[in-house]
Amino acid sequence: MGLLPKRKRVARRSRWSLLGRDVRRIESVAVAIEDFVWTAHALLRLDERHLSRVEIEQAIREGQDGQQSNDGQADWLIAGITASGVPFEAVYDHPVGNDETTARIVSAWRVG
Repeated sequence: MGLLPKRKRVARRSRWSLLGRDVRRIESVAVAIEDFVWTAHALLRLDERHLSRVEIEQAIREGQDGQQSNDGQADWLIAGITASGVPFEAVYDHPVGNDETTARIVSAWRVG
């Protein structure tokens, strides 16, 4: 696992002038997840399933490029492996409202 968090690429609109005309363009800006909000349900499941908040957060930060869209209550599904080799999955929302730097973790569980 790397030391620096991966960054999510987001589109940002900007305007610039070309021969006196306003032109819109899309800029790609890197945004890292810095903050996590944990639901009461997610915290309960961590305790029941002996999973670590730190490892779940790290998987989300490092796995943004490998996330999958989720059909359930949360936007995204991510898979990871704990330091002791236990595979897990977590579901989370990102962004939270308009805050690209925050993820809301809904639940996590062991796989297998």
